[in-house]
Amino acid sequence: MYDTATIILWGFRWFNIIVIFVVAAYFFRTKIIHIIKKQIAEKRNFFQSLYEKLEKAARKNTAINKSIEVQQKDSTQLLKKAEQWTRAVTIAQREYEEVYSQRLKTMSAYREEQLENFVMQEMRKSIIPQAVKDASAELKKKFAKPEAQKQYMNGIISFMKKN
Repeated sequence: MYDTATIILWGFRWFNIIVIFVVAAYFFRTKIIHIIKKQIAEKRNFFQSLYEKLEKAARKNTAINKSIEVQQKDSTQLLKKAEQWTRAVTIAQREYEEVYSQRLKTMSAYREEQLENFVMQEMRKSIIPQAVKDASAELKKKFAKPEAQKQYMNGIISFMKKN
């Protein structure tokens, strides 16, 4: 069936294949595996640095979110205080306007009263002297006669006696 030369040929073929695999494995193990390990380490370091950057960014994002929440709370409180202040200012302004309106009315009434007093004084300055002058002339006419003077004097004396 098979002759020895064929068996030996097949034996050497297998032996050559095994030697080639052993040499390839040795070459792979000594030269290529270090390069592959080095590239894997570089990739691992690269991904690890990316992961650290991602964690750092996540922590920073969390800190920013907390800061935003604090600022939102502060702004909400400030808005509430601004609304309270606006209400207080509005109330104070209304009160001031009411007081100012009342003072204006009071001052207007006082001014009108002063104007009336002034008018009355001016009238007194002109009317009273004229009335006194007219009354004096009337009395002089009435008491020009001695009989009227006696009658007036008697009336006063009888009035005093009664009281």
